Amino acid sequence: MKFVHLLGKEARSKIIAVLASSRSYNELSELLGVSTAAISKYLRGKTHPSDSVMIRAIELADYNEKEVIADIIINELGNGLREFISWAKKESLLKKSHLRKLEEILYEAYIYPAKEVSSSD
Repeated sequence: MKFVHLLGKEARSKIIAVLASSRSYNELSELLGVSTAAISKYLRGKTHPSDSVMIRAIELADYNEKEVIADIIINELGNGLREFISWAKKESLLKKSHLRKLEEILYEAYIYPAKEVSSSD
């Protein structure tokens, strides 16, 4: 789940909030392997969960929670991509080949989802 590294603090807090909405802080802290104080800090935005905590959080979510989490992640990545494209365009760095590459990535990921990228990439 290399994409987890791209998530910002706010998205990470939102994902923890999704899980906390149906679990006690004690239960969630045990499942994630962190303290209840850490859960409280994540939810108040005082700190943010590490990549490994986020991966555990996503893995333990039930199907309905994963649907909400997917929306959070798509919004986060989409906003980041929009910002990057705007910057690259402003700097005259954006080429049609970049847009074709993005289209190719989306197409391959959707049409051939079994073709997983290894975590060592």
